[in-house]
Amino acid sequence: PLEAAVRVFFPHGGVTKSTLLAAIRAGTLGFEKVGRAYLVTEADISAWRTKCRDEAKARACTSTKGQDDRRSHHPRRSAPH
Repeated sequence: PLEAAVRVFFPHGGVTKSTLLAAIRAGTLGFEKVGRAYLVTEADISAWRTKCRDEAKARACTSTKGQDDRRSHHPRRSAPH
């Protein structure tokens, strides 16, 4: 079950059963379901970690060039004289 996967693959913490279940529901972590138990293999965890690293690198490498400037383009109104 997922509790065992957390103990084996993340002995120093940082990942919980809830983390793994969320990844399964998001479709980013491969798994098998036997009865009510979700089972993940070392290969499933390894592929998930690689996917997460790749996504993090892609986010860090994106450019904002070409995106809309979010500042207001309304002219300032002068105070009445």
